[in-house]
Amino acid sequence: MSRDHREQRIDWVVPPFAGHAYPALMVAGRLKGMGFSGLRILSTPSLQGAAEGLGLPFVPMLASHETEVLSIANSKARGPRAMLRQFRATLGVLEALGEELGRTWSPAPPDLVIADSVLPSAGFAARRLGCLLYTSPSPRD
Repeated sequence: MSRDHREQRIDWVVPPFAGHAYPALMVAGRLKGMGFSGLRILSTPSLQGAAEGLGLPFVPMLASHETEVLSIANSKARGPRAMLRQFRATLGVLEALGEELGRTWSPAPPDLVIADSVLPSAGFAARRLGCLLYTSPSPRD
């Protein structure tokens, strides 16, 4: 017998940037209010208070990279070399995220992963473990 869909585990992987995080948190919070019990938010520690404020379980990711993640997003550097440094830093963080998600999910993969479109490594990790995947659009899509 299959479980009620409201009990299936759904992991939301979101970056800690307001334009990406808060829409996901609002939808997840609404689903929780509708009786979905298996929801979890996975992001950097700075998003923990917002998730838990909505009653959503939180799993910290990239704790040792949070400053780097925020500096990549808020970079004031300009020019081709600065853009190349930012791109390389982004790839390193995405690789670390994919590895951390693989470790987090390998013992018990979620039923569904909802990954922000700016986090492709989350999608790769979900697919590797056979998880159903939905990629949420970026705020400009």
